[in-house]
Amino acid sequence: MKSWIHSANEPGSQFPIQNLPYGVFRDLAAMPHCCVAIGEEILDLTLLEEEGLIETGCEQPVFNKGAFNPFMALGPARWHQLRRRLTALLIDGADASLRSDSVLRRAALRQRHQVTMLLPFEVRGYTDAISSRSRIARIWASPPSR
Repeated sequence: MKSWIHSANEPGSQFPIQNLPYGVFRDLAAMPHCCVAIGEEILDLTLLEEEGLIETGCEQPVFNKGAFNPFMALGPARWHQLRRRLTALLIDGADASLRSDSVLRRAALRQRHQVTMLLPFEVRGYTDAISSRSRIARIWASPPSR
């Protein structure tokens, strides 16, 4: 598959059409937005959802939270649906609704080096496995208290 985004088709590209990793970005003027990387660019999922180019099946937007947690909670069927839709929007010769709308295309696609990338998920209940193992080892190694 080839994308109409030329940098995604370059040999050695980390983010071809077959690899659309999730991310969250912030530019100078905006709140964090969910995105996917494609070639040397990022595609703003928050904007695409607002414009109706992508849907999640929810009544309320999920990509405007600045993290992927609400979307991931929807489950694998919705994840696959989004992946198919993004591929259709980005593949050369398929759905031209993004490619043919120059105003939307300029707003939705940004150069990765021009934005700040953030963590894509809010991490809750984090446990450091290494320190936990160390603590358990110390407990087991210490003599019993009397």
